[in-house]
Amino acid sequence: ALRRPPADSVLVHVEVGGQAKCLIWCKIRRRNRNLVKYAGLCCCCHCGRIWYHTRCRQHLNSTNRDHSMYDIVTIFCILMTTALSVAADDDLGSGGLDRVLPLAAIGTPFAEFVAAHPDAVYSDKDIRDIAVSPERPGALLITHDDDPFLGLTAFANIGFRDGTLYEFVSVWTGAEEDVHARRRRFFTAVIQQHGADYARETILVSPQMPEERAAAVFLWRESDVATLAFYTEPSPIESQPQATLTYAQFTPDDPFLDDLFSRNPPDETQRATAWEAHADILPWLERLE
Repeated sequence: ALRRPPADSVLVHVEVGGQAKCLIWCKIRRRNRNLVKYAGLCCCCHCGRIWYHTRCRQHLNSTNRDHSMYDIVTIFCILMTTALSVAADDDLGSGGLDRVLPLAAIGTPFAEFVAAHPDAVYSDKDIRDIAVSPERPGALLITHDDDPFLGLTAFANIGFRDGTLYEFVSVWTGAEEDVHARRRRFFTAVIQQHGADYARETILVSPQMPEERAAAVFLWRESDVATLAFYTEPSPIESQPQATLTYAQFTPDDPFLDDLFSRNPPDETQRATAWEAHADILPWLERLE
């Protein structure tokens, strides 16, 4: 079944990097606010996929639309997206990852981390009701219904070994339009934290399953830590789709990393599609130092 374009939206057919795209620029109202902003969702109203893809060219060829007019609309939408995204970011206040994950770095002593996170609980459900003690190191769980960094539902699982932090995974989740609109703020904060010398990798989420999709990964490899940041589009088979942003650190020799990047590598088309999904924010991110 074909999905109809979202209500109160602008349909744009445009060439991006030599490939035709069907874009739906959706106007959404931020929760509890009067601000209207354009979220850069990409939705083909013909095939129903909510993502960048290469099959829109046949849709373009089957229409008699004035493409120059759509280019003008596209430029207008991009300007609206940029200006209003900044306004939306301002609504969340200043600061970055340190607002929600202070001292989240490999090597941080357990006691110091606990002091910075008084709301943390033990991840092990059997001892979750026991108050966290600096004298009893163990994996920790941190949750937020409306976190102070992105204003999304978030949770972080923090691993400790020999009394120091050795790995963590933090995930922000929500409706696709909400998470998609936070990508620039999220990746900006991670780049400001770790620098612009990152590698562009691509992974498959839920490989070889009906919900398989590719995700573009910003990867920092250092002598003592590997840092990952990526956006995951909603599962195509979920009844209530949820998108996620993930920020994680592991030791460089963790076998999980080899498994993640090598066991089920995406093909070139999947790699290109995953990075095209960030075409609206990459120019901004590439200007960061």
